[in-house]
Amino acid sequence: MSDNIDIKQIVADKARQGTSKRIKARSNNDSTARDKEGLTPKQMAFCEEYIKDYNGTRAAQRAGYSKATARTTASKLLMQDITADYIRDLQDSLRSSRIATAEEIQEFLTSAVRDEVEEEVIVVEGQGQGVSEGIIKTKKIAAKDRVKAAELLAKRYGLLSDKLEIEQAKPFEVNIQLVD
Repeated sequence: MSDNIDIKQIVADKARQGTSKRIKARSNNDSTARDKEGLTPKQMAFCEEYIKDYNGTRAAQRAGYSKATARTTASKLLMQDITADYIRDLQDSLRSSRIATAEEIQEFLTSAVRDEVEEEVIVVEGQGQGVSEGIIKTKKIAAKDRVKAAELLAKRYGLLSDKLEIEQAKPFEVNIQLVD
């Protein structure tokens, strides 16, 4: 009980000083306990929902905040540094897992050039008496796709250039005469 009395005293002192911060007593089983990031589970849920569609109001509602205060809550949460940092961390983890690295792209293009890539196509086969059926078949990619992959790899390694370089052995002069 002495811990609660001390906390109540601190809250009373802060109120007398005119501080707008609210201090709440938290126990280990309290639903507002914060994790190592310093966010409550509800705030973490907001951040996780926010990165799905970047709509703060909807994210707040999906995270469990009331519909009436969702917009205001989202605005306040998005202005907090700790929330912004957590959102940035979530974005970085998504970015690293969803976006292909340069090495992955080169490996894919190389496998395409070597005719190791297959694609699924829908082939319509007649069944007789005016009846057709669509069948999914796997086939190697087309030659034009292999050529495009080779072209992209060649550009990457500097084997192809869009610029034409001309070297001239002798310098040349240009004389311009104005006639009246």
